[in-house]
Amino acid sequence: MTVTTTTEFYMTQFKFLATVTACAAGLAMSTAAHSAITLNTAGVDAQSVFTFSTVAVGQMGLVNVSVAAAAGSNTTLNSITPTVDPESGLTVDVPAFNMPVTKAQIKVGWDLKISPVAGDAMRSALILSRPAGRGQPPLKVALANFRIDFVNEVMNADIITATGVSSNVPLYNFTDNKDTKISLKGLALIMTGSFRDMIFDDAAADKIGDGLNIAAVLRPPLKEAQWGGVAINVNVLKKRPGGKVNDTPITAADLGF
Repeated sequence: MTVTTTTEFYMTQFKFLATVTACAAGLAMSTAAHSAITLNTAGVDAQSVFTFSTVAVGQMGLVNVSVAAAAGSNTTLNSITPTVDPESGLTVDVPAFNMPVTKAQIKVGWDLKISPVAGDAMRSALILSRPAGRGQPPLKVALANFRIDFVNEVMNADIITATGVSSNVPLYNFTDNKDTKISLKGLALIMTGSFRDMIFDDAAADKIGDGLNIAAVLRPPLKEAQWGGVAINVNVLKKRPGGKVNDTPITAADLGF
């Protein structure tokens, strides 16, 4: 077993960040200034938290659908918060799930301004389930291997059902809060940001509806609802709590489909 000391970790991060800085400077001086730099963040403190909206919780309740972190995935339940739904006035339990960021892509412009391009949460997965009837196992759909496209404001994912896998398809369209901050401070790449108003792509909603056997008449509210938002926090100078996560895409077989 190889043991990495704290000194070795910081030396590694220093070299890594120095390389990123050099690349940034080089890109700013060349015609490749708008190329993306890809950073592997599986071993550092890089988190994204998906918080469902009260509307999403209500809509799932109407069609008897529950959501949970998939066993064997990187996803963990971050919190369950009793929250008042502004429309109904009822208090509902709003779940938030942590999905480690395993890869980030950034772009360096001519003026050395750094902007986000994309981000991955490989091996993260959520399970949507719905009772199938007396004596029958519940129906389930997995949403897995999330990929964020900041440029087009789309979250892609694999949609896994009992009948097959749709790989890297648009899952949600979202609204960027335009609060993303990316900087190199003391050679530490710091990134925070968030987006909201996640609305199902129509085709994705139908794949999920088919997998959970949701009647067509009940699907429009699911398609029109905003499902929540995601907050991102990346600090490459800190070790990831618990160590490096597995960044291999999770499969249908891994999830028991």
